[in-house]
Amino acid sequence: MDSTRFLLDRKSTVRTTVLNSSEFVSRGPAPVGGPGSLVIAASHSANTPATVEAARLARAARASVLAASRDATSQLAKPDTPVAGSNPSGTRSPGQTNL
Repeated sequence: MDSTRFLLDRKSTVRTTVLNSSEFVSRGPAPVGGPGSLVIAASHSANTPATVEAARLARAARASVLAASRDATSQLAKPDTPVAGSNPSGTRSPGQTNL
């Protein structure tokens, strides 16, 4: 069991599923319950193909997507996606929260 799953199993009061991007993509959006679901897509580079695809599938299933990355100008960050991360240029994108 990875640390994320352990923490969510112990502390969360809502139903959670922890998948890596490849698992999410290969399963399709089945784990997403549609509107009202939240998918957290985390990628250091924010350009990892499987993570970008997982975020795209989640959006297509009408889930909310929160992208966590160091680069808010990447492929993972879309105009409708809140991003927690930093931007090497120091500028902020709409919805970006610098950590």
